[in-house]
Amino acid sequence: MSSYSNDNTTMETTTTREDRLGYNNNTLKIVVGAFITSVAWICLLFTLIVFFAIFKSGQLKKDTINMLATLYCWTTAIYEDSYT
Repeated sequence: MSSYSNDNTTMETTTTREDRLGYNNNTLKIVVGAFITSVAWICLLFTLIVFFAIFKSGQLKKDTINMLATLYCWTTAIYEDSYT
């Protein structure tokens, strides 16, 4: 506990271990959000790689387009959930 004086008033402040280390509850939220965001970007990148590989091979069919659209929807849903 420390105290300091300013204009004849004394204020006492308490410093916790977390404050001294620069750690607070938001750090965990930021780390988890960053992890989920990175996973979503990796899924999106993987989807794009698969899409272009199928596109270059000439095997693009309606079912494939539907599968990729579903993967894209799941990826964006994960990405948007990381910010809620």
